[in-house]
Amino acid sequence: MLNLAFKENEDYENLIFHSDQGWQYQHNSYQERLKEKEIV
Repeated sequence: MLNLAFKENEDYENLIFHSDQGWQYQHNSYQERLKEKEIV
């Protein structure tokens, strides 16, 4: 899901990421992908 979002949106400035805090959103690799793109 994140890879597709990153592929389709190259400009992350003012990006709002909303999650429901399900298990996949708490997974370390998922959080690392967000950190790589400086998305909090």
